[in-house]
Amino acid sequence: MIIDKKTFTENFKIFDKDIVVEIIDIFKEEYPERMEQLYLACKTKDGELLRTASHGLKGVLANFYATKPFEITKHMEEKGKTNDFENIDTLLADLKTSCEELLIELETLRIEYS
Repeated sequence: MIIDKKTFTENFKIFDKDIVVEIIDIFKEEYPERMEQLYLACKTKDGELLRTASHGLKGVLANFYATKPFEITKHMEEKGKTNDFENIDTLLADLKTSCEELLIELETLRIEYS
């Protein structure tokens, strides 16, 4: 499991279910563009773009208590700060894999909250 479902459920129980669905939908809609920014940063070795794109995605991932992709983006953000692109392709691939798992879990949660 990518999402800490217990924490997610506990923290979102005060919200109207429609808001939870909206948060999920926004992530799903914005995810491709956020990943494109990360791919571009890695391809062009743009440390500032890597930092800002990682930071933005990290913040969104925090909403879902998705520890693995959160930690990867945190690591990528630090790499962006120091302009370190060593092993960045591996991190990006790991992030993509964990986010794809997250998207599947979010779809299940979306159905539960609909």
